Amino acid sequence: MTTICCIPARLESKRLNRKVLLEKNERPMIQHVWDQAMLCSFDDVFICTDSDEIANVCRSFGAKVILGGKYDSGSQRIAASIEGHPDLDDEAVVVNWQADEPEIRPSQVRGMVAALYECVHFKESVSCYTLSAPCEGMDEVESDSVVKVVTARDQTALYFSRSMIPWSGYDDLIDADPANWKKHIGIYAYEWRTLRILAEMKSSFCESRESLEQLRLLANGFPIGVYECDYAGVGIDTFDEYEKWLSR
Repeated sequence: MTTICCIPARLESKRLNRKVLLEKNERPMIQHVWDQAMLCSFDDVFICTDSDEIANVCRSFGAKVILGGKYDSGSQRIAASIEGHPDLDDEAVVVNWQADEPEIRPSQVRGMVAALYECVHFKESVSCYTLSAPCEGMDEVESDSVVKVVTARDQTALYFSRSMIPWSGYDDLIDADPANWKKHIGIYAYEWRTLRILAEMKSSFCESRESLEQLRLLANGFPIGVYECDYAGVGIDTFDEYEKWLSR
């Protein structure tokens, strides 16, 4: 089964502008993501962007780059970028690895993709998978830059939110265990046909309120499988998270 990884990257970001070009150890963030992706034995890896500056930086370290127009979402960018790839069929797997997730481990990605392969093989209803891990502190639980996910017993997502879900009620959180809350990790594996459908869907109310595109799938009845890990790393959405990444 063909598996293609795409890393959508844009220069502007509401919370931390130009973040994918911020450096650690003299390499831009997006190169760290590319290097991790290259360890995963994908059939192909592309960086998809609308920025000439990002494209030039990525080509300088040997990445395959698809330069396109502006899109509303990463899934739309990916679908438009790889449409026509000779190895794509409906059951091919496309991995969307967000460019601000440099610490995702190849073993986690392989586990996620294997879970989706199993669903495809047995013709199950799940055609998209993502990752989660326990929150590491109550600061993450309460931060709106950290996306939380709640799952059903079959490990499909019930909801994603920047808010604290589940809500703690009026309990004192001083002694709360942050591991009871699950942090979403910004990577997805889709069946190609599902990604094409997603790229054509209209935004939902919840998606627009949360700024979380994955809620578009849930709103349209597409279940999302959640492969749980024991390590989340740092997803970089703010300068504080960038500094945390630098300190590792």
